[in-house]
Amino acid sequence: MSTALSTILIICTIIITLTILIIALFLILALIQVRRTALRIEYFIHQLNHSMNVVGRIADSVSFYADKLGSPWVKVGAWASGLISTLIMSRKQGKKPEPNAD
Repeated sequence: MSTALSTILIICTIIITLTILIIALFLILALIQVRRTALRIEYFIHQLNHSMNVVGRIADSVSFYADKLGSPWVKVGAWASGLISTLIMSRKQGKKPEPNAD
């Protein structure tokens, strides 16, 4: 082999070696970032799970009280309240002052 050809092979080998090292470095950095992101996601999911438990308890309480509002006595009370409100409003509208006929 000639000296020029062996020099070119050495330069190509060095370039390929450096390229592989740079790619390996970027892959290592990417894997470190993936690990950090996975830890943050795990913490976020833990917090979300805790929050969902709180929301679930609140929803259960709301459901309990909504079921209580569905009793017949509450319906009768709502109907009576609506009837009384209607009577009061009709009386107020009936007492409007007459406009002046000048």
